Amino acid sequence: MQRTIRYRGCGCEIHVDLVPTSADMFDASFRVECAVSPKQLSPTGARVPVRNGPFSRGWAYLMAEIAGQSAIDGMLGPRDSRSRHVI
Repeated sequence: MQRTIRYRGCGCEIHVDLVPTSADMFDASFRVECAVSPKQLSPTGARVPVRNGPFSRGWAYLMAEIAGQSAIDGMLGPRDSRSRHVI
């Protein structure tokens, strides 16, 4: 199962994948694609597994989305300080 979430309106997307592990339980992973990723930081697009699974379907999507949002925030800095972000 796959889902794509747009985040921060700057060309960033979180791609979430779920893999069934047992009845109604899933392992989750995500990857981030971001058009504005600074070149000095890690390249986007690498798949990252979400730890401490498996999860129910809803929790798996939620955990992967939040982890992806945190990864984007880590790359770009907090939304309100973005203009002051220095690498």
